[in-house]
Amino acid sequence: MRIFVYEAITAAAGGEPCQALLTEGLAMLRAVVEDFAALPGLEVWGLRDARLTDFHLPRREFVIRTAEEEREAFLQLANTCDWALVIAPEIEGMLEERVTWVMETGARLLSPSGEFLRIASSKGRTATRLREQGMPVPVGVPPSGGSPAFPLVLKRDDGAGSMGMRLIHNLDELEVATTQFPPSTISAPLRDAHLQERSITQRRKDRREIAKHRLEQYCPGLPASVAVLCGPAGNVALQPCEQILNPTHFEYLGGRTPLPPDLARRARTLALAAIAAMPSTTGYVGVDLVLGEQADGCQDVVIEINPRLTTSYVGLRQVCRQNLAQAMLDVGCGRPVDLSFHAERVEFRV
Repeated sequence: MRIFVYEAITAAAGGEPCQALLTEGLAMLRAVVEDFAALPGLEVWGLRDARLTDFHLPRREFVIRTAEEEREAFLQLANTCDWALVIAPEIEGMLEERVTWVMETGARLLSPSGEFLRIASSKGRTATRLREQGMPVPVGVPPSGGSPAFPLVLKRDDGAGSMGMRLIHNLDELEVATTQFPPSTISAPLRDAHLQERSITQRRKDRREIAKHRLEQYCPGLPASVAVLCGPAGNVALQPCEQILNPTHFEYLGGRTPLPPDLARRARTLALAAIAAMPSTTGYVGVDLVLGEQADGCQDVVIEINPRLTTSYVGLRQVCRQNLAQAMLDVGCGRPVDLSFHAERVEFRV
């Protein structure tokens, strides 16, 4: 059996590689390729940007020099493999485009697709979907007058790895932030006042940028994540992790696991409920949460859903007694899995 493991940043998808995304991408790629390569009878294939040195991964690979080569080689590999796992940031539709490429081939996707991917690729659509299903999510700043309650969080609607996120404490910071990153959910009067000062051409550009961002209420608490393996026979929540974030702009730095038992139970329960509120899907999905101070979980919220492999895989594979790549395949095929984790505390950094 063959599996095509695609990681976008190391495969020349994003033009000049962003160092932060490249570091995370390579960490995920190395971890998952090593796990798949350890399975008997499985051959791993991939793509590598010619500008990057050989990663010495246990796989066979095509070396890519142009964007045209990337798509051609991608389709060729996917057509000759049984499975395809797509790892890419949601930014600018990169993930959705690559998943669409797989759909043109004969490979089976081991990654989210369809309506699940469309919703989860947008922070705004995800919040709307989960709220309609009765799930707790951060409150978006409504398109109405009045002064918003601070602090607020500004984020890209299609963001990944906390890129571009910032904490807004007051109106002055909000004015500066909206000049640089006008969010889609900012109150109409403030937005209109901002736009009126600009030329018609600049206003059109701003409106395009507005659709790319989301402004929402800040939710205090412990940032956590839960990876969920999804498949036709049901979903399996992995061991929850605490997220290590930069406190100012929420840059994702890594994670720790395990959480204390009560927090882990709350995180698993909320993550599985969030996935159940979404359309069905297959593959590895990351659910980001904030666990509030109240022990009964009444302040817990779902921040976002990542429709792809996340950096938490790097730490979780260290504490899982079984091979997580095998577990992904089993769940994707509808087979039951029984996973267990070591008790020791592990911290991982991007």
